[in-house]
Amino acid sequence: MPFTVSFGTQEALWLLLLLPLIILIAFLGDSGKGLRRGVRLFPLTLRLLITLSLILALANTCLNIPTADQSAVFLLDASASVGKHGFNQGLDFTSQALNAMRDNQQAGVVVFGQDALLAKPLNSDKQLDSVSSLKPDGSYTNIAEAVRLGSALLPHDHRGRLVLVSDGNQNAGEVREAAQVAAANGIPIDVVPLKTEADPEVSVSNVQLPATLRDKEEFELKVAVISNYAGKGRLQILENDKVVRDEPVDLQVGTNFFSEELVADGQNVVNYSARIIAGRDTVAENNQFSAATFIKAEPKVLIVEGHPEQNEAANLQAALEKSGIVTTVIAPENFPEASELNQYDSLMLVNVPATSLKASDMTTIQSYVKEAGKGMVMVGGEESYGLGGYFRTPVEDMLPLQLRLPSKLEYPSVAMVLVIDRSGSMEEAYREADGSYTTRSKLEMAKDAAYLAVTQLSSTDQVGVVTFDTEPDWQVILGPVGDPTKLKYPISRIRSGGGTSIYSGLAPAIAALKRANARSKHIIILTDGQDTDRYDYQSLVDEANQSQITISTVGLGSEVNTAFLSYLAASGGGRYSYVSNSDDLPKIFTKEARLANRSYIVEEPFTPAIADPSPILKHIEATPPLLGYVATLPRPNATLALVTGRKEPLLAYWQYGLGRVAAWTSDAKGRWATNWLSWSDFPRFWSQLVRWTIPENNTDGLQIQTRVGEDGIYLTADALSQDGHYLNGLIVNAQISGGAAKQGAPDVKLNQTAPGHYEGFYSTRNPGAYTVDVFARGNTGSAATGDVAANTNLKQTVGAVVSYSPEYKQLGVNELLLKDIASMTGGRVLSSPLQVFSDYQKQGQVTITLWPWLLLLAVLLLPLDIAARLWRMSPLAHLKKRRRRKGYPPGPPKKAPRLSRSRTG
Repeated sequence: MPFTVSFGTQEALWLLLLLPLIILIAFLGDSGKGLRRGVRLFPLTLRLLITLSLILALANTCLNIPTADQSAVFLLDASASVGKHGFNQGLDFTSQALNAMRDNQQAGVVVFGQDALLAKPLNSDKQLDSVSSLKPDGSYTNIAEAVRLGSALLPHDHRGRLVLVSDGNQNAGEVREAAQVAAANGIPIDVVPLKTEADPEVSVSNVQLPATLRDKEEFELKVAVISNYAGKGRLQILENDKVVRDEPVDLQVGTNFFSEELVADGQNVVNYSARIIAGRDTVAENNQFSAATFIKAEPKVLIVEGHPEQNEAANLQAALEKSGIVTTVIAPENFPEASELNQYDSLMLVNVPATSLKASDMTTIQSYVKEAGKGMVMVGGEESYGLGGYFRTPVEDMLPLQLRLPSKLEYPSVAMVLVIDRSGSMEEAYREADGSYTTRSKLEMAKDAAYLAVTQLSSTDQVGVVTFDTEPDWQVILGPVGDPTKLKYPISRIRSGGGTSIYSGLAPAIAALKRANARSKHIIILTDGQDTDRYDYQSLVDEANQSQITISTVGLGSEVNTAFLSYLAASGGGRYSYVSNSDDLPKIFTKEARLANRSYIVEEPFTPAIADPSPILKHIEATPPLLGYVATLPRPNATLALVTGRKEPLLAYWQYGLGRVAAWTSDAKGRWATNWLSWSDFPRFWSQLVRWTIPENNTDGLQIQTRVGEDGIYLTADALSQDGHYLNGLIVNAQISGGAAKQGAPDVKLNQTAPGHYEGFYSTRNPGAYTVDVFARGNTGSAATGDVAANTNLKQTVGAVVSYSPEYKQLGVNELLLKDIASMTGGRVLSSPLQVFSDYQKQGQVTITLWPWLLLLAVLLLPLDIAARLWRMSPLAHLKKRRRRKGYPPGPPKKAPRLSRSRTG
């Protein structure tokens, strides 16, 4: 085979077109005029040589030299995954290939596992005596390390290749990267897939459990066991190396899944392991797999009881305490501040009317769930949801339910008329029970209370406002509520007038309600004085009763005719309320509005039905019947776990901001839930419901995830403020303890890679359970990050378990990877040892890269070119001068020009 030249970057050869241009410029330029030919041609020749050298260097010019010498380095897999049988199979393949070598061929052998060892130098020796004595670490497979060592052994003047004898199950390093380097150096890699024998083998391949748990919380531990034969075995579950379950199992060929129900016990990091014991097994290292969880203290729940005098929360409290949940019960008026509320993991509102909570309390609840990532459960009753006056409040926004009535109940709904005294005395300030006077008039108080009552109704309800002195005046004509904000202005326009005639306001209200098409019709009368009329009120009340219109009365002030107002309320089927404190008036009005809206209550026996699968209903297949609930509608994104007999929401939940909210539309006392109180799963149901509202990522601002890789533990941390914003610029470090971590080992630094996101890595391949304590603090020296306060100080603890090496998993042969390696490098998949050398061509070639030499030549010629142009020198002219100085005879004389003879006459 002759010498050949090849170009790695052929596009650079287009630059050769510059050579004629350089010649043309040299001969047309002024600099060469008047010079001898030799002086002019020498610098031009140098310039052309320099340019040509640079162009050929850019084209990556290579010289291919023919050679008959051939070299091969065998990469023999000795890792645990190939086993003794696989290693002997590879050793036999290599030995047969060596025996087939010719005189111009030589071979070397590298044995590898986690590391690569030279077993036989590159030579023509056909013996493999020392290979069996080498013992590389077989707990991992690093094919890339073997490829790098084998490539370094190959000489540059031989045709060389690598022969990879392996099962292809790499779990350390990346062989594709090493193969790319080998391909760039012209080294093909042949592959020999090792077909290992299927010895009896059983292994635990995975253990799954929640990353965080609460003390006394029930959880499911899932185990995956792989077996290559059908048989029997025993599955043991260990908690911190102590056996807590030991049960017989039946194994089928393939992956077998088992689950165990356990109860978290204790606190801090706990290591759970699954161990399989089988009669027939080959590898003991893969029989146990571990996972870690961090167990926190028992959850704390705050129960707000709407009517403490009725002890409505007693059953719930007993059920939760039985399930390991710490509870505190308070009345609405004792609702805590935000800092105290955040000490609890979840909040329960048990039949609490909205009027029992201050506006600031509702805002605190919303922030507690949405921004602090806590949980909330609303428990129904006759003063909850729409009946409780939660229309258009922050709590309504949080609920997974719409408080308006379902379509089948919206007609007929509520029609209510507010009859308000606007006599002159209503302009006076209200006198409190202690004798003090308010800064606002009674009429202003009445207008605020009237508007608040309107907001308790849904948009489809009907409302009217009529005022009276001696004559009626409709401020709001009876009609649908619609947007209640539009009613604020007409109500605010109420002005005081003259005397007091309740009849003048009551009669038109009854007349309007008689024409209204609604199921519930109600009148609320507010007055501060005596009625001066002598009308026949009984006939008017009878007319109202016949039309199923109820009448309630509210007395305001010291001159109220209590007897008369009580008579009207009793005769009209309503209630009489006396305002002894100015704060009571809004509560009375809103309560009357709610009580008027009896359409929300559905009282009929039904058995709850499961709608959507839910973790709240785990191990609950059937429930006792209920006797009633508050009608609502589900929001589009909510999950309906249980529905009523009318397919309306009974139990709904959803994610709200960072927290979770669940809604139970029946009660938890003897009115509707009588049959549930004696149900054996009553504690389980409420425990699972409350625990669901406590999200797993509720980690006090620092959310940690661990992932165990081939070479260590990968750590990620997400830092959030209480309002859910990312915390940037923190100094985040992790302390690793347990397992094989050394005492006093340096902290692992987590670097920020995204907003609020930090990553780090702990290098270890030693099996064991590790405790990871992550600390994050504000960086006072970072003025560029305005998202973090200097006093930020967060801590979170998680666990991580490094189980047995992936080398011991049952993986078979990774033929896809082996074929990729061969394809990337121009190698082959070999099936016979005789193919290693016999498939070589009789004569090969060695490729020498010339660009370094070409570049060196250009550098050496450049000074000579510069000197030639500066001194106008020529080697030929210089040689002639030396000859004359040394007395050499001059060259032959030039021929004289021939003259033409002239003709003479």
